[in-house]
Amino acid sequence: MKKGILPLTLVLVVLFLSATLGWGAEQGTGSSREQVKETFETVDSVLRPVPPKPAEGDQLPEERGSEIKPPPRLQPEPQPNKPQSAKLPGVTALPGGQVFQFSLDFSERLAKGRFVALLIGINGYLHLDRLDNAVGDARSVAKILQELYGFEVCLLLDREATREGIMRALNELRRTLTEKDSLLIYYSGHGHYDRESDTSYWLPVDAEPDDNTRWIETRSLTDQFKLIAARQVLVVADSCFSGAMTRSIPADLTNATTRDAYLSKLLEKTTRVLIASGGNEPVVDAGASEHSIFADAFLRALRVPFAPIFTAEELMTRHLKESVAGRAEQLPEYKVIRNSGHDGGDFIFVKRR
Repeated sequence: MKKGILPLTLVLVVLFLSATLGWGAEQGTGSSREQVKETFETVDSVLRPVPPKPAEGDQLPEERGSEIKPPPRLQPEPQPNKPQSAKLPGVTALPGGQVFQFSLDFSERLAKGRFVALLIGINGYLHLDRLDNAVGDARSVAKILQELYGFEVCLLLDREATREGIMRALNELRRTLTEKDSLLIYYSGHGHYDRESDTSYWLPVDAEPDDNTRWIETRSLTDQFKLIAARQVLVVADSCFSGAMTRSIPADLTNATTRDAYLSKLLEKTTRVLIASGGNEPVVDAGASEHSIFADAFLRALRVPFAPIFTAEELMTRHLKESVAGRAEQLPEYKVIRNSGHDGGDFIFVKRR
């Protein structure tokens, strides 16, 4: 409001009040108090400032109330990242199991190579007694190695597992594997031991009794293992007399001070070891529903190991030895393969799921 308008308005109001009160007193009509009240209400409506008319499209304050947002919350100041030990990619802790942490160097070296498995299972021998569970055992082991441990698997079953087929598969592995890789060979079938020559054999599907033309001497297998470039090679043999291809393990294999240092040390060394379902003795093909006693214990150990990363020796001592020996007259063995190029390491399993 402009400065000259307000005093003029007050003068007019005073004159108006004087005239009204005087006229009311003279006429004697109504109450002068009520007239004064009405007069002041009129003045108040005249003098009250008029709010500006909202522009088209604007909302009144009461209409904008629903859109009023609370002040933003204060965000906590970012905390510096805490250093953590590196974990091996893809490895998860097991329910109820211990979680192991490893150095980044160990994890990277173990993750670089391939894990490959050749699995041989023979039920339907052409000239020898039939077995019941060898093919099913090989398939079940292949499934677990592939799904839980990330192995690339190759299966030779029944008619595929001839002497020629087995040796060709080993030659292919010799051509394709590198020193960064790990190889597991699983054999489930007949075996034979010649006491006179102290020689043991794997018997392929086309093996004939009393004719070793198509038998596979374990010494020739040892030569193949020596030629394969893979740093780690583990043979798991569920057959009769499978322990005859080994020698005792040196006593200082597990003398590292910490688990990380222990596994790192094993990883640096060439490994050629055997887990046999029995020593220089016959073994049982049945005894555990659809699997041999040894295969059943081996499968259960792979499904629920004591830790997500473990060695073949730990697999034997913690899972297989007592479980098998307590259910059959055979004692599983873990030994170094003779004349195979073994240099003090061990096969390392990595459970990824």
